[in-house]
Amino acid sequence: MTVVSHGKGNPDFYVPTLPARPTTVTEKDTQVEWTQSTNYTITSEGSSIATFYTVPSGYKLMIGGGQISCQSSCIDRLRILATNSTIIDGYRFDMRGDIVFTDLTGHTIAAGEVITVYIYNNDSIQANFNLTMSGILELTS
Repeated sequence: MTVVSHGKGNPDFYVPTLPARPTTVTEKDTQVEWTQSTNYTITSEGSSIATFYTVPSGYKLMIGGGQISCQSSCIDRLRILATNSTIIDGYRFDMRGDIVFTDLTGHTIAAGEVITVYIYNNDSIQANFNLTMSGILELTS
């Protein structure tokens, strides 16, 4: 096989790749990208329990991942639960943490279910937290 040069600094070949988490939007727009971001202020050595998102009727939510951040350096904790008290995942982080699911499809939450988050501030000062999650909202009916 002969490789044809495409000039200095340009790749000599292109290997097509597939995305790790494929997303498709049909002509009927049955799938849309979903992102939710919320800020929380938590007192020193306190915690916050909050409703993060409620999946609308006729849809299912496939959470792909997210990020949580805080302005102070301390090992804090985040727990994410679904309506039926199923722990989606729990994380410990220092200032910033990536929410990564090990499954290819992330975590699927049915219509009407509520995502509840528990954020624990282990620092001796009040802290501001930002939680962002993203995924795919898919029409089921």
